[in-house]
Amino acid sequence: MTTSVLTITRDPHKHWKSTSKIAIEALLRGLDYVVMLDSRSEPEAIPYLERIGVVPHLFTPDGDYCEFALNEGLGICTGDMVLWVSDDEEPGTALWRFASMDIPKMAYRLALIPIDERRTKAYQPGIELLVRLFPRDK
Repeated sequence: MTTSVLTITRDPHKHWKSTSKIAIEALLRGLDYVVMLDSRSEPEAIPYLERIGVVPHLFTPDGDYCEFALNEGLGICTGDMVLWVSDDEEPGTALWRFASMDIPKMAYRLALIPIDERRTKAYQPGIELLVRLFPRDK
């Protein structure tokens, strides 16, 4: 079983984004890494991603919503499973290890724990469990 890691981002070079950490960790673990880059990103976004060894896939969002890029990104992923990581999240060691294992092909809900006070309001109790590791139909 193989795993792809998928991130949707805008301006991944901003200091508070985790895109480079996610990419480096995925690549070091030998995982397929796909980054969907919002076409509204600043000009330095593409060279930034290329410097860390990532080929960005551009998409144009529909208004302020970019979640539809998830479907487009899934079409690019090559793994049997997909770990969807937002550009402001940082998976822990246990999640990286679990996502790299040969696990049953089913959807896994993961607890999102805010470690930054800016995100505490976004992840209120009751919404912190999200499906983020799931099988990809080929």
